[in-house]
Amino acid sequence: MVFQFIVPQYMQNFKCIASACPDSCCMGWRVPLDEQTFKRYKESKTSPLKDVFEKYIKKNRSNQTSQNFGKIVMQKDGRCPFLDEQNLCRIQKLHGEEYLSNTCYFYPRTINLVNGVLEMSATLSCPVVAKSVLLEQGGIDFVATSLDISPRLTVNRIIDQNDIKTKNSVKKYFWDIRTFCIQLLKTREISFWDRLLILGFFIQKLNELASSSEHKDEVLNLIETYTRYIENGYFLEELSKVPSNYNLQLKLSKEIADMRFSAGLPNQKYLDFFTKFLQGLGIKQDADNSQILKNYERAYNEYFVPFFNEHQYIFENYAVNHVFKNLFPFDCDSPFESYMLLCTHLATIKLLLVGLCSYYKSDFTKDVAVDLIQSFSKTVEHNTAYLASLLDILKKNNVNTLAYMAILIRG
Repeated sequence: MVFQFIVPQYMQNFKCIASACPDSCCMGWRVPLDEQTFKRYKESKTSPLKDVFEKYIKKNRSNQTSQNFGKIVMQKDGRCPFLDEQNLCRIQKLHGEEYLSNTCYFYPRTINLVNGVLEMSATLSCPVVAKSVLLEQGGIDFVATSLDISPRLTVNRIIDQNDIKTKNSVKKYFWDIRTFCIQLLKTREISFWDRLLILGFFIQKLNELASSSEHKDEVLNLIETYTRYIENGYFLEELSKVPSNYNLQLKLSKEIADMRFSAGLPNQKYLDFFTKFLQGLGIKQDADNSQILKNYERAYNEYFVPFFNEHQYIFENYAVNHVFKNLFPFDCDSPFESYMLLCTHLATIKLLLVGLCSYYKSDFTKDVAVDLIQSFSKTVEHNTAYLASLLDILKKNNVNTLAYMAILIRG
């Protein structure tokens, strides 16, 4: 069935490459099943896969919803039991793609509904999407297009500015807020890290308005003021005075990265990259912290900065796709939590890339950066429990402030 969508331009050419994919969306994580698919599999008495359905399809015993009714139990090696030797889905081969669960059918696509208009984007955990998004030197633009997809499409998030529930909320200015955020992130006259900090100043003010019972209607004035500030270069002199604190930057970023590491890493590619990152910075059990800091400073200035200066668009594209896909800054309990989440993602990616630059040296390429970000996305961005605990830890350690975010991201 044909639907009208607003999409980033990369979605117009997206196509799964199936068995040619260097990764697999059917390995390393839990696959939820919607109720309709769960019952279809359990009742497939004549299917050649009926015994596999019986063994590996299980009902969820907690937090059960119509879209999270059951699950596919992965095998011990993390592979989906329905994968064949060519890493192709046996369910789709035997019964067609309409037989797939909603999760499997729509991945890596994400569908949102904004003011009654469907939007579709995609997650960077897919290697094809990661390459299409991150290596677009001209940046991400958005278009209206018609797409032929299943009518059982699942909407991830909904925002309706005209809904009575948003009448007394800053969400009623969502379109203006998101437009401003994306335009700011794409303002290439300003260094990317400075763009991210200016975004932080704006989100902090927005957070204050969102928490106030009297000033929610000042959002448009705030956007107008910040637009004028950016055009006049108001922030640049002040931002130039913000010092780089490599010691605290390394400490905070390493703790954030270690959180996911200690929680277990089902993605082997990410584990391999993390090991190279440790080797690149000389991080080991008996290593001297002062020497690690020296290694970090050298790697940052000698290897990472030249790469970053030439490829800032990679970070810009990551941020713009995140903002569009997640309906930023309303994907967390508050706008500032949304900003912290974006910053910690980018800070962790930056930290890992610094170590990888030191590990690979002259052999480091933008393709390595894309592979790292894809594996990071697959390991971190789909883990809701990790993301919730990350924000909790930032709060408990009193580092949930703009000052600490500035330390994390400041180049």
